[in-house]
Amino acid sequence: MSKQRKLLHIIDKRILNQLHIDSTYPNDATGCGYKKNEDGSFTVWNYVTPYSQEPRRYTIPASAAVEEDLR
Repeated sequence: MSKQRKLLHIIDKRILNQLHIDSTYPNDATGCGYKKNEDGSFTVWNYVTPYSQEPRRYTIPASAAVEEDLR
């Protein structure tokens, strides 16, 4: 595994763990998930309650994720 790929893997896992997102269900139908955007940022979402109509969505810039991990 290349250094860059390893770093991205660490970032993926840490973001998901912080937001308590289950990466095994990456789609809206299950109520939570994430996707990596073309610019390297992440969009993650989860429903506040099972009865919520719309999930909360968060976008995490790639630069913020990388800088945080390199400190």
